[in-house]
Amino acid sequence: MGLSATLQRGRGAVERTHHFGECPVILGIFSNLNRIVPIPIQDPIAVLFAFPESGKGVRHIAIIIWKLIIQHFYSIQGATAPTNSALIWAKALRRFAVLSLRYEESISRMAREKQDRDKPFHRADKRQIQPQP
Repeated sequence: MGLSATLQRGRGAVERTHHFGECPVILGIFSNLNRIVPIPIQDPIAVLFAFPESGKGVRHIAIIIWKLIIQHFYSIQGATAPTNSALIWAKALRRFAVLSLRYEESISRMAREKQDRDKPFHRADKRQIQPQP
């Protein structure tokens, strides 16, 4: 019996990376994102690589969701598929909001710093400065 057949004998799931892009449980999690933004959840490669052809925001939230799915696999005894999609979505949206706020703050800070650099520097006129008695 080959390794491939041995890996497939387990709990009925096919143990190969490509399966993650076809797994009904994982597709169920990403179907929530598909309700908001059309994404190719029928394409296993697009699912595996967090929808590389989609917009930046979609890719970021998909990467966060994948991170939480992977954390779930490694944090639960037996490494079963994540079944609490609501919890994964709640954590993903919270993380996405935090990262978005950090990004917005950094953009604002850079804009303020640029504005400060662009202000002309006024030197005091020596005639206006009077020596202190």
